[in-house]
Amino acid sequence: MSSFRAVPAIQVVGLRVLQIDLGAGGGADLFHSTTENPRVPFIGSPPATENHVSPVFTGQLIVHLRLGPSARLLAGIDIDWSPGQRRYEVLAPTGTPTAVLQPWTVRPGALVGLCIPLAGPGGCEATK
Repeated sequence: MSSFRAVPAIQVVGLRVLQIDLGAGGGADLFHSTTENPRVPFIGSPPATENHVSPVFTGQLIVHLRLGPSARLLAGIDIDWSPGQRRYEVLAPTGTPTAVLQPWTVRPGALVGLCIPLAGPGGCEATK
């Protein structure tokens, strides 16, 4: 599974030590599945594979807290909504399916980060 997002944001609070941004955007989750059993090597033709792209819409709130002249602590929450979910299963030898991956349609998330500029002081500065 791979996830890709683009979430443009606007600044709603812009103080010297605190910045709050709201963003909305989207992207895609890419799923790649195979019928291969990793415990049993295949003989002959390779196992069948399937690729699935699921669109995702994202809302995000990010808080930037100034720690020094140019360093910032970032904290945020986001929520993803993916209308096209699938259920991924494995079949037991008896033929009974067992879910191995069934992503939620609405998925909350959180992030915490530290921005420290490595080449010049402007990389983490709040927008003016």
